[in-house]
Amino acid sequence: MSNQHDDLRNTRGVVSSVKGRMSLISVARMSYIFWIWLALVCVILITISKTTGWMAEYISYWMGAAMVLAFAALAIGLGLLFHGRIDDRNSAKKIDNHMGTKDLFLTAHELSEKQKQQKDNRVFAFFPLVVKDAEMSANEVRADQVVPLDPWNKSVKSGFMGCALVLAVALVPQFDLLGEQAITEKVAQQEKELKQEVKKAERRERELAQKKLEDALSESTLAKLQALQIDLEGLKPSEREKNRQKIAKHQAVLDQEWKELKKANAKSLRNSGKHFGGKMNKEMAAMLKELDNGNAAPVEAEFEKMANLAKQIQSEKDPIQQQKMKDDLKKKITQMSMVMKRSGSNTAPIQKALQKAMNNINQSDKPGMQNSAMQALAKQLGLSARETKALQQRMNDMNAIKQAMKTAQLAQQANQKQNLNGQQMAQQSKANQQTQKQGAQGQKQGQKQGQQGQQQGQKQASSQQQQGQKQGQGQKQGQGQSQGQSQSQASAKSGSGQGQKSGQSGSSGGSKPGNSRSISNGSKSAAQCQAALKNYAKWYHDQLKFSNCKSCGGSGCSSCGGSGSGGGMKGPGRGAGGLAPKDPTAKTNMKQEMDVSPFVKGRILHSEKTNEEAPIGEVIKSYRPAASDVMQDVSEAIDRQDIPPGYEGAITNYFKDMEEDEKEQSGGGN
Repeated sequence: MSNQHDDLRNTRGVVSSVKGRMSLISVARMSYIFWIWLALVCVILITISKTTGWMAEYISYWMGAAMVLAFAALAIGLGLLFHGRIDDRNSAKKIDNHMGTKDLFLTAHELSEKQKQQKDNRVFAFFPLVVKDAEMSANEVRADQVVPLDPWNKSVKSGFMGCALVLAVALVPQFDLLGEQAITEKVAQQEKELKQEVKKAERRERELAQKKLEDALSESTLAKLQALQIDLEGLKPSEREKNRQKIAKHQAVLDQEWKELKKANAKSLRNSGKHFGGKMNKEMAAMLKELDNGNAAPVEAEFEKMANLAKQIQSEKDPIQQQKMKDDLKKKITQMSMVMKRSGSNTAPIQKALQKAMNNINQSDKPGMQNSAMQALAKQLGLSARETKALQQRMNDMNAIKQAMKTAQLAQQANQKQNLNGQQMAQQSKANQQTQKQGAQGQKQGQKQGQQGQQQGQKQASSQQQQGQKQGQGQKQGQGQSQGQSQSQASAKSGSGQGQKSGQSGSSGGSKPGNSRSISNGSKSAAQCQAALKNYAKWYHDQLKFSNCKSCGGSGCSSCGGSGSGGGMKGPGRGAGGLAPKDPTAKTNMKQEMDVSPFVKGRILHSEKTNEEAPIGEVIKSYRPAASDVMQDVSEAIDRQDIPPGYEGAITNYFKDMEEDEKEQSGGGN
């Protein structure tokens, strides 16, 4: 039995070879079929993408090549799974058909299988003959002839189809029949613009951070104020010309700084007109009033609240509540835009940031742009708060420079009248400031004690009769008020006593000049420097007031409010003297009258109107003398430095233009 099985080894080898080649052909055929179907699917997808713009942002040359390779691998995998199975019967039958042996190999295979199973012993007598014939024929069988392989035909076709798909992806133009590509490109462009806006806002915030907006004044303005304070405190009585030059130098610097600040804070003519179609609520109107008065703190606080609201919208999960919060934020942005447009200051950077914020909140309603748009919105609102802080610092600089210009102007006028001692001025101003501070503290303490006494009296009198309650309250309140009044009066007297020393001439009784205080390492704050310059301006004003008095010539009298050196009731003297007591109930025959001013329109006593033409030249005759008088008054005011330096150039040019116009008219008339 075993020898007979061994005699079929050639037959089995041939059958196995043919079976393998047939299986390979079956897999290739099935893979090719699947590849055709997948190629058709790929063509459909490419057509849809090229015509409608669907997934167009992902379709590219490399994407097409990757898709073709992926579909080819998928086709091979599907061919391995679903190809037709080939067994030994199929391969034996294929050999018989090719060799024309009339089922010799098929019979040998079936007898061999039955003999293995030993189901029918009758076949064993014929088995040796079949084996002999099969083995003899097996030597003549060639598997490559029975099942020839031709892989190049379909492989070339498949490769050509894949290349055609890749070229279609790369070369076929993109169409957008449904507008999908335009929407996608627009969203991508908006995303790119949002990123650029965020970068610009961050860059602007870094620029503002370098300006130290937390300080009340900018570094340049504070440096100019401190330099002016140092030189004013260093004025010497014996160096009037040098004092004049120092003050003039500071006036020029302050005038230039004022022009630059005014130009920076000037509102554009495009936004300076009337604004119709919008109405502000009371809160926004109050913010606008505060902003025009130089206080931008409420506006800054409102911007910070709006930025926090934008962050809350991002974290809100409920779409209804989120939309409600968006609507509230839109209203706030609209109201704040109206405030900025109607403000008298230069709020163009804030308006620009608010406009971008409104665009961002509108973009947040579009699909796919919720997060990026809200992040940009919060960034723009935060930038608006920083820009408002910069506006506040600029307005503070303008007010400080304006006060410094006034102080320098008064110092120059006082220097022309008398010899100034900067050290004495600084000491007296400091003493007056301390006296005023003590008087205010004493008055505040007296009021506090009076309130405490009144409260204690009310508690004690609650258990007594009404008359006792009134007496207790009166006694306690009277004690507290008398203490406060006595302290404030004592402080006021000491302040007036020290302040009246400035009534004397600046050249008499001064301390040794030449020692000026300096500011070490910028330790003085902006508030201290501004307060000092304001006190110096008051001191100069008092000096000019005394020196310009025609009654006493600067020695002090009741007309100028100064302190005379006379005794007692003969005049408001220094020392034991004082003002005469007055009876407020006394009746007098005084009548309040006002001088007629050439700059203020007076009361019309009589007027006549006619329809005739006015005589030629009559109006000009009365106009020219009046204009000449005004020009003369203005010229004298400029010489006296009564006009702020920032306006002198504009006024002078105005009158020069008037003179040139008159000359042209007179020349044309001749």
